[in-house]
Amino acid sequence: MEKKSSVIAFALMRGITALLIGTLLVFWSQSAVLYLIMVIGCLFLIPGLFSLLTYYRKVSPEGTHRFGWAQVLGVGSILFGLCLIVSPAFFERSLMYALGIILSYAGLSEIIQLVTARQWMRVPGAFYLTPILVMLTGIFILINPIESAN
Repeated sequence: MEKKSSVIAFALMRGITALLIGTLLVFWSQSAVLYLIMVIGCLFLIPGLFSLLTYYRKVSPEGTHRFGWAQVLGVGSILFGLCLIVSPAFFERSLMYALGIILSYAGLSEIIQLVTARQWMRVPGAFYLTPILVMLTGIFILINPIESAN
């Protein structure tokens, strides 16, 4: 019974968090996106710091620190987190370009699949509407990444 109540509480907490983030994104879209990117930067920074702290606390039997990839990933996580915190606008633009490329590719891929499917069956013209709109949205984002983010 206790497990069921914790699952319900967790689902309720996730729902409330989603509502809060959604409300922030609707009312303060520009600044909320930048703050969200900064929060993501903190979420990269904190595990990287813990990784390095554990590395320096852990000593091998010889009394030295042994090198491991966890330290490299920890430093990389710290650096990436700091970059996200220091310049969130750069990452916002980068994400918009990535979104534009992904949408353009997805629309084009769907159009190619529909053209290929015409070999086996009749494909109504209305089926092409959504992939064309997706591809045009991707192209618009690539041309105007800053305006699209706002």
